Amino acid sequence: MNRIFIQSQVFILLFLGITIVHAQGVMDFDGVDDNITVANASSYIANGPMSLSFWVYPTNPNAGWPDFDGFVGFRNDLSADFYLLQLNSTNVEARFRNSSGTAYDIVFSGMNLNTWNHFVFTYNNSTLTLYHNGNNVGSRAATGSITSTSSNLNIGWLPFGGNNFYTDGQMDEVALWDISLNQSQVSQLYNSCSFDTSATGLVLAYLFDEGTAGGNNTGISSLMDSKGNTNGALNNFSLTGNGSNFIVDTKPSTSSTTSLLVSECDSYTSPSGKYIWTTTGMYLDTINNATGCDSLFSIDLSISTSSSANVALADCDSVISPSGLYTWTSQGVYQDTISNMAGCDSVMIVKVTITGPSPVSISESNCEPYTSPSGRYIWDSTGTYHDTLISAAGCDSLMEIQLTILEEDTSVTQVSNVELMANQSGSVYQWIDCQSGQPIQGATSQSFTATQNGSYAVIITDQC
Repeated sequence: MNRIFIQSQVFILLFLGITIVHAQGVMDFDGVDDNITVANASSYIANGPMSLSFWVYPTNPNAGWPDFDGFVGFRNDLSADFYLLQLNSTNVEARFRNSSGTAYDIVFSGMNLNTWNHFVFTYNNSTLTLYHNGNNVGSRAATGSITSTSSNLNIGWLPFGGNNFYTDGQMDEVALWDISLNQSQVSQLYNSCSFDTSATGLVLAYLFDEGTAGGNNTGISSLMDSKGNTNGALNNFSLTGNGSNFIVDTKPSTSSTTSLLVSECDSYTSPSGKYIWTTTGMYLDTINNATGCDSLFSIDLSISTSSSANVALADCDSVISPSGLYTWTSQGVYQDTISNMAGCDSVMIVKVTITGPSPVSISESNCEPYTSPSGRYIWDSTGTYHDTLISAAGCDSLMEIQLTILEEDTSVTQVSNVELMANQSGSVYQWIDCQSGQPIQGATSQSFTATQNGSYAVIITDQC
C-alpha cells in the first residue's frame, strides 16, 4: 500500500554554555624526585569547603615508610593538610588537618596497582568523604578549616621534612575545587571521558596536555591551569622519552549512558543509524560523542503498527475522503490515509458510490390545471415542463413532464335536415328536447336523428 504521509521523530541534543576539553596526555612521575608545585594554592580554598579530584596510576608495590607515595594535596604537617598518600600496595590515607592542628583521617584499602584509579576527597566544613572510582568509600565528621593562604598544592609528591614522598606512577586531570562535590558530581567526573572546565566550583584544573607524548618537552617548565588561574612548576622531570615526561593517555574512555523513552509507528531507527527495530522492547545502541567517547543509549521502545480499514461512502454529487484531503466525484474504489489514535498511519480503502440526480420523464393528461409532483407549480396549458423532487437517497430527482390539458368541444354539426352530430368524440352522450328540457329516450349516441321538428341539444359527459 502507498502511504500518504509518514510520521517521524527527531531527537536534538543541545550543548549550551559548556567548554569541553578532552585530555590527550598524562604525566609520568619517576618516584625519585619528580614533582609539581602550585604556589599559594590554599588561597582558593581558605576558610571554606574544598575538594580534590584526580586520576592516578600507581606502580609502587612496596610503598611504606620511608617510601610512601604522595599523590596530591596540601601538607605542612602542622595547620594545613588536605591530601592523599599511598601507604602500601592497596591502602590510601586521606587526611585533613585544620588550622588548629587537629587531624582527621580516612584510610581506604581498595586501591589497585598498575591500573587507573579515580579519587575525589571532599570536605564540607563538617564531614570528610573519600570517593574511589565514583563510589563513596569512607566518610567521617570533622571540624575547622584551613586558614592559610600561602600553602602550595603538591602534585606527584608530598613534603615531609627532609624525606619527601614522591609518586612512582602516572597522574592526570588533577583539579582543586572550592566546593564540596556531591555524589552526582563525583559520578559525572568519573563517568565522563571529558573535562568540563566551566563546572561550578572548579578553581584549578591540570590536564597534562602541554607536551608531546614521549617526545622532547625540555622547553616546557610549567603545567598549564585550564582555568587560567595559577600554573604549576615542573621540577626535576627529564621531559624526554617514555618516563619522567608527558606520555600517552591510556585511561579507558568511560561511556555515558542516556535513557530514551520512544514511541514510534511501524519501525524505529536507532540513534547511531545502525539498527532498525520493528517490535516493542528494550534496546541498546552506541555512538561516539563529540569528545570521541562512547555514548550508550538505553531505549525503551514502543512500536504501534499501522492499521487498515474498508469504508463505503455514498453521496449525490461528490464524496470527501475521511482525511479531508480528497474530493471524489465519480464512483470507484479509492485509498486514503489518516492518523489513528496511536499517531500511526491508518490506511483506508474507500468504496465510493455517487448516486447523482436521476432524470425521469412522464406524460400527463388533465382536464383542469395540473399541479406538479413537487407541489410547487400549477400548469393550465399543454406543454413540456420540469420539476425537481428529493429522492430516497436525499439527492435531486429531475422530472420532465409532457402535459396535455384536455378541453371539451361543445359544438354540434347538422349533418342533414334530420341528423345532428356532436363534434366531441369518445364521450358519453345524452340528447335532450330543448322545449321540454327532458332527455330523449335512447338518444345516447354521438349523432342524433330527429323524428319531428324541434330544438335539440346534447349533454356530453367526458373524462374531464
